[in-house]
Amino acid sequence: MRAKRGQAGTSTLNKVILTVIVLLVLVSFFSGALKIFEKTVSDEQCRLSVLAQSKDVFGLKIVTLNCPRHNIKVTEKDAKIRNAKGNYDTYISFNTLLTKEPEQFYKLVANEMADCWFKMGEGMVDVFDQDVLMKNRATCLICSHISFDVDAGAKGIDLGSSDGFLEYLNTHNYTKNSYDVNYSKYMLMDYPAQFAGALTQLYYSADKSIYIHGFDNNTQLSTNDEYVVFFKAMKYSKANEQFGNMFKAIINNDDNFMRMEDTYFIFFARPENVPEVCSVLVN
Repeated sequence: MRAKRGQAGTSTLNKVILTVIVLLVLVSFFSGALKIFEKTVSDEQCRLSVLAQSKDVFGLKIVTLNCPRHNIKVTEKDAKIRNAKGNYDTYISFNTLLTKEPEQFYKLVANEMADCWFKMGEGMVDVFDQDVLMKNRATCLICSHISFDVDAGAKGIDLGSSDGFLEYLNTHNYTKNSYDVNYSKYMLMDYPAQFAGALTQLYYSADKSIYIHGFDNNTQLSTNDEYVVFFKAMKYSKANEQFGNMFKAIINNDDNFMRMEDTYFIFFARPENVPEVCSVLVN
């Protein structure tokens, strides 16, 4: 009888230990999953707030944007993202060292650009407030700020050229948010030149929605620098917008140079280049 009790006690203890091990594994798994989930929820909240901004009252948006930046720190082995508590969680693990395959950086940035384009409405949602009278403005939101952890082996790594990154966008696919489409084609919108009002800017040329800004041809990218991905809207005032609509109706031509409809862009640049193209930064 005692032996049976001992065996039963041992069996029970083994079950308890096994349960504890399983719980520890589950806690570890869900802890990592929750970190990813936190980022996913944040992006979805942003997209929902952007979609809600399609409604406005006299150019003022009823819903406030909820689009926090992705603050990303890249090491030689992975990319980490800052959470709400200010700590950094693993975001992407590289297949090999960044020094051996710099193209992994291209994939990181390409996804940040496409994710930004997706959650900001893909150029089809009226985002940001408008001035009522005659003030046109370039309004921007930084989606991602990418820096490098030099203490984790990410110092002085040659990341190829800006031309190489453009080539990556042209030859690889975005496979998130139910898409499987070429990066460039996904983010590309063609805009004709627009007249922006004689009192503010005579002409504002807007042709393609994707810009690798501030880099001369074949400029080297390096972990010695920091980079940003940002979304830009050229916002025309309500008065200018109505004037453009009236002129469009008179000549019955959607592509005339007097059209004054908001245009949207996605940028990859250095932080110091942002003021060159943005008059208002919302975050």
